Amino acid sequence: MKKLLEGFRSMKIESRLLLLALACGLIAAALAYIFISSKENEVLKSMEPVRVLVAQKFITPRTQLKEDMVSFEEIPRKFVTSANITGFDSAKGRMALVPFVAGEQILQNKLSAKAEELSSAVPTGMRAISVGCDEESSCGFMIKAGDHVDVLLTFENGRGQNAFMATAMILQCVQVLAVGTDFSGRQKEGREYGSIALAVTPEEAELITYSRQKGRISFALRGLGDTQQESLKMSAFEELVKQIKGMEKQTREQATKPAVSTGADEPKMR
Repeated sequence: MKKLLEGFRSMKIESRLLLLALACGLIAAALAYIFISSKENEVLKSMEPVRVLVAQKFITPRTQLKEDMVSFEEIPRKFVTSANITGFDSAKGRMALVPFVAGEQILQNKLSAKAEELSSAVPTGMRAISVGCDEESSCGFMIKAGDHVDVLLTFENGRGQNAFMATAMILQCVQVLAVGTDFSGRQKEGREYGSIALAVTPEEAELITYSRQKGRISFALRGLGDTQQESLKMSAFEELVKQIKGMEKQTREQATKPAVSTGADEPKMR
């Protein structure tokens, strides 16, 4: 080593600079090779295929996942997130909160934690409230979980001879969470049940609770995909009564108003 240092010192300045430049170049090349190799390994690792759970066929909301409904598909590791499911055991028995089309990745945040409890079907920020029903008020027991209905209230207002019946639509496009004890939406047609559970806001829950004591609640089943809400005025029952009385008064006035002669039946003057 000492001889190498002495030989380096005895070199001309140009030779020293050339040797130093060559050494720096070799070091830079070695560092670049190490850096590129590490990046290459990272890229190759990120592109490694990972099997994730996907829907094998169309899965409707509130469906409990079974093994024949799903399959596995390989995607690059770089696209795998913490929401992806890599083993069926993590999804077994859980319920789909949203629809899945064939080939769509099944994610943790789109599945309920428990499929056996009604609370897993209640949307965030909503409440489940049960309303009694019979064959007439539930469209012949044809309403199922997942349907949307309008809620109508028929009540008696006034006392004695002034009492009369009125009907008001108190809620529109309300999601049905369950019928009886079934919230899967796969109950047999015509199966009887005694209650319907609805997904409502806290304010709507208060309205339904009051309405149950006020009169009879019925349900009008909406068509599939029909979410349009009519511009109905939500008013107090007393205001509704005033409107009905006003319409009745107007009808009586029109009925008792004498007909205006048009002159068609008058005798012609000669």
